[in-house]
Amino acid sequence: MILRAFAPSDRDWLIARHRSLYGAEFGFTPDFGDSIADKLDAFLARPDPAKRLWIAEETGQRIGSIAVSSRDGSAFLNFVLLEPSARGRGLGHHLMQPALDHARSHGFTRARLETYSCLTAARALYR
Repeated sequence: MILRAFAPSDRDWLIARHRSLYGAEFGFTPDFGDSIADKLDAFLARPDPAKRLWIAEETGQRIGSIAVSSRDGSAFLNFVLLEPSARGRGLGHHLMQPALDHARSHGFTRARLETYSCLTAARALYR
């Protein structure tokens, strides 16, 4: 797996994959993708020197994402996504580590995120 910087061409993929995966796995309605689009656009537009968004790739295909920014004095993790085919191989930790390292390099000593109670596997990773 490689991590690379988010590119504008990744926007539609990131929104579509959130919409599709959360719909298929947890029954979220399609408007969840609209919410992700709004959050992503706000994230991209907000000036924040700590802000960073990565796309994970494997064999040239996008398989995940993670972002970090500053919020209320903490590093805030967002847009954490891993394709089902990439799960169960420790890649979630490989997504989290660069984001946490980046947060530390910007002086943050706390990281937080918001998630959904139905994401039990993800919540275990976040702990």
